[in-house]
Amino acid sequence: MNIAIIGAGPAGIISARNAIKAGHSVVLFEKNTRIGEIWNPWSGGAYRNACMQNSRYTFHYTGFPPGDIDEFLGVEQVFRYLSAVAGEDAIRESIRLNTEVVSLRKDAGHRVIRCASEGKDTEDIFDRVIIATGELWQPRRPPLPGEENFSGTLITSRDYQEPEAFKGKNILIIGGGVSGADIASDLVPFARSVSLSVKKMGLYLPRQFPTGPNDMMHSYLGRCLLSQMNYEDFIGYLDTMMPDYMQAYRASSLLPDMANNNAVHVNEKIIPNVAAGLIKVKPQAERFTGEGAIKFVDASQEKYDVIITCTGYEMPDYSFIRKRTA
Repeated sequence: MNIAIIGAGPAGIISARNAIKAGHSVVLFEKNTRIGEIWNPWSGGAYRNACMQNSRYTFHYTGFPPGDIDEFLGVEQVFRYLSAVAGEDAIRESIRLNTEVVSLRKDAGHRVIRCASEGKDTEDIFDRVIIATGELWQPRRPPLPGEENFSGTLITSRDYQEPEAFKGKNILIIGGGVSGADIASDLVPFARSVSLSVKKMGLYLPRQFPTGPNDMMHSYLGRCLLSQMNYEDFIGYLDTMMPDYMQAYRASSLLPDMANNNAVHVNEKIIPNVAAGLIKVKPQAERFTGEGAIKFVDASQEKYDVIITCTGYEMPDYSFIRKRTA
């Protein structure tokens, strides 16, 4: 079959590799000038100091071990790994860089793709199409009432790239997920102050446990069994496994009283930073005051120079897929 794959990121590259190995003809479309999608350091995707949550033992593709690299890869290492895989002859020859898919329609049982590249539009016909454009491109930013009163800088995690740009600033991070915890910790050495507004607490667990990488601690069955464990028993298990970390966790006031959701955030810096007073934890942000301060749900108010929202992403834009007319 002739297969089109849209997006030369991690999913698109391995889809191309597997399809080619299965004997299919593949075209891999990528709108940027380099492969990698959010792991392309020049795409404005992942922030500079982002780090994989999976260790080098589990993140890689079958049949393509990563070699001698860091335990947990940063952006540039992930990009080099993806580039090495995409550099295989058959995959490299299938890639069309700087080519954006602008429409996809069905015609007489086939899939017709219209592309734009260097000012020219072309159409190609395929038997099947794989869409691998990713989900982490359009940030979700619920509006806060009174935003017009804020005179500082208001950006999303998608806009954040490096901490040095915020040297000496008083910063509020809204959102206690992975990105919020990462960016808050990233800013500590440079900002004047860092606060983290958390609506609902999840568990923060480090990448590295005392006995090895987090993702190597248990088999799939073991993880399933742990997920069925009573919350108090699971916390007791963590107390036994890493007592110093859990002591700092309790000192941080971030340890949930109960498993109010299934979220586990992989980050080893946020708990020590909060416990040491380097990051101030605030409750949910409610609105801006008339003076441009943030009012929180506990009625406290603070003024900030910079606010970075880390509140997730919208559903991907699939508007290029034309609806069937018949």
